[in-house]
Amino acid sequence: MNFEDIYKAYWDKVFRLCMGYFNDYPLAQDLAQDVFARVWQYLPSFKGESSVGSWIFRIATNICLRQGERQRRISQTEVPPDVSVEAADDRSLHVQALYKAISGLSETDRLIISLYLEDLKQSEIAQITGMSQVNVRVRIHRIKSILAKNYAGMENDIDIKSLWKGQQVPVIDLSAVRKKIKYFRLRRMGESCAVIMLMMLALASGVTVWIHCPPLLSVTKAGIILLSMGFMLPVLSYGRLLRLYYGLKTDCSNVDYMSNLLKIKKQEHRQQHIVLNLYFLFLSLGFSLYTYEYTFHHSSLRGIIAYSVLLSWISLNWFVFRPYIIKKRNRRFSKLVKCIESHRDILMKH
Repeated sequence: MNFEDIYKAYWDKVFRLCMGYFNDYPLAQDLAQDVFARVWQYLPSFKGESSVGSWIFRIATNICLRQGERQRRISQTEVPPDVSVEAADDRSLHVQALYKAISGLSETDRLIISLYLEDLKQSEIAQITGMSQVNVRVRIHRIKSILAKNYAGMENDIDIKSLWKGQQVPVIDLSAVRKKIKYFRLRRMGESCAVIMLMMLALASGVTVWIHCPPLLSVTKAGIILLSMGFMLPVLSYGRLLRLYYGLKTDCSNVDYMSNLLKIKKQEHRQQHIVLNLYFLFLSLGFSLYTYEYTFHHSSLRGIIAYSVLLSWISLNWFVFRPYIIKKRNRRFSKLVKCIESHRDILMKH
């Protein structure tokens, strides 16, 4: 199948899955387009080890998981207590109520029931999520029980698969996906160019200072080099993180995806901690060495005053700003890791 055929065959299914996950029509439409942009990207490397449908749903569920991580939704939410349509005759109200009931499930259960309602076999759902087939079967039964309690339509023997597929789906628009693909390309090129330009700017700044104010002492030259290195470090770090995230594949199982994402997050945290310390160290040493020639060269008093101000600035950075930034990052990182690990452990539980 070529990309256009795949898009036409699976657009409705992917949109409904995203809609079941977030119960947000515009977001579901945007995420569905993201999914097919990834399908287009990975299609040349698709080896046919699974069905095209399973492969696409792996990408779709992982993109939903990543969006949930971005929005810090990797937590269980309470099922809305008032999801009932006993007095409703309009089929669309039943559809809305079903999606609302599903959106009240945990993230993992939302994925499982969405895949089930798209007529995927339990073995395929197990392959997509990384769970055992037995666990998938047990969870589907449990999810149905939860929905039966919170959605009166199931008690009335309404065909929920029919309702699920009754969700209004945006019209097929291949041009929108092409725009999304173009946007991803341009964003990636833009970010790469930004990294290169910032590195060149840091180098150019050091060279400019060197040329217009030629240093006479070796310590001054060392100061300029350290300052340039200090300004380049965050840029190099950002460039490396871009490569890590661009290399994060979405066409693997949910368990593998969450494990890989967690690994990258830990690498990112460790890298940011090292870069932050080196950044403050290089800037502190760089300014200290660079200032020497242009202060003590004129008078001792001027040098003492300048270094008093400089040491105060360095102390403020090392003992106030740096610990505050590290503490804030550690708190945010611990919360994020706990959430991702919890979600991954749920998927891995047998």
